[in-house]
Amino acid sequence: MRFAVISDIHFGGFSRTIELSVPGETIVDESSGGCSLLEGLKHTLKKNGINYLFIAGDLTTVGSPQEFYYCEEKIIEIAEAAGVPKENIICGVGNHDIDRNISKLVNNITTDKSSPELVHLIKDHYQYIAANAAQLNLNKIHVPDNGPVPFSGFREDEQFITFILNTSLLCSHDQKIPHGKLSKEQLDWFEKIAKEKSSDSRTKIVLMHHHPMNYAYPSPSFDASMIEEGCELLDIAGKYGINLIIHGHRHHPTALTRMEEGWKHPIAFLCAGSLSVNAKHRAYGEIPNTLHIIEIKNPEEIVLFNYSFSSAEGWKPVEVNTRSIPLEKEMWLGKVFNDADVDSILKQYSGKTHILKWDTLEHPLKYMKMTDLNNKLKSYYKDHIVSGEFPNDVIIMPKSEAGI
Repeated sequence: MRFAVISDIHFGGFSRTIELSVPGETIVDESSGGCSLLEGLKHTLKKNGINYLFIAGDLTTVGSPQEFYYCEEKIIEIAEAAGVPKENIICGVGNHDIDRNISKLVNNITTDKSSPELVHLIKDHYQYIAANAAQLNLNKIHVPDNGPVPFSGFREDEQFITFILNTSLLCSHDQKIPHGKLSKEQLDWFEKIAKEKSSDSRTKIVLMHHHPMNYAYPSPSFDASMIEEGCELLDIAGKYGINLIIHGHRHHPTALTRMEEGWKHPIAFLCAGSLSVNAKHRAYGEIPNTLHIIEIKNPEEIVLFNYSFSSAEGWKPVEVNTRSIPLEKEMWLGKVFNDADVDSILKQYSGKTHILKWDTLEHPLKYMKMTDLNNKLKSYYKDHIVSGEFPNDVIIMPKSEAGI
């Protein structure tokens, strides 16, 4: 089972291409010329043979009805080109999908003479309406509706269960520090359903927008991306056997696997970066636009294929693991091994010539980043010649056999 993950489309003014903007509107920072982001995306998805399309929020720039209308049309167009039926589009919302023009109406309704209770009441109501913008404006894509708040719920497919959480419901125009929040209502609901499904053998996925924890960033900076209840969310996810957490929000992509005390098993995390936000909002282009393909072999074998976009080359597999994009073109997630596990495998290759192929590596090696594994081989086999680097074949030969 394969599915694509995209996030932070920012359809509208923050898109890098007019292909993903409202017709006739000006976008802030267009990357003109070069390869088509949209057509290249369709081709890449079709080539990968995906079954589902996951979207981790921030479909739009300002959450306006016109942005949602045209964005929905493009999403369906992308899915159809990839051979994905629209019922297999699994979508969450982000902070940019809140219509702030609605939430700001509280300023026109209340006065200095309004009581604090009345202001609070009116503000909450307009915030709720603003947060419902996506649900009211998406007419063709199925919107999760069996959760405790708008755009939350869960769905069961043949091979996996998806929990969709709305971390943006309470994002408002007057937050001093913009950040996500789940609320006790969603946490209690998530714990209840996750507990009910804990013994189910299907892969369990959480789709949300904001970060459940902090990540390193290319340049040191204050990070308000994490939700308020991140620790509580991870406790529930670990206790009841969530396998994969997918999110977006900060446009710096990353992927990793963590295991903590009290967790049922390791959890894989994918921060999807941004599909199409412009250079200014990707740290002036230092961070590329990204696309991800996930293949689930079983709940503990999650293979991630990463693509980045450039105007010169279009969508290409990620080739270099850097601080700006700490991903590789193929990564295995879902299991955690220690140094002793790795050394026990490497020990068996000592003393004789071996040809190691990426596709047939044993698991402790397969779950390492290729860059880390290549460096590990060079440091471990000091009495050998190590020729080549993964993902290509690697030859390990004792220096004695080479006459050295």
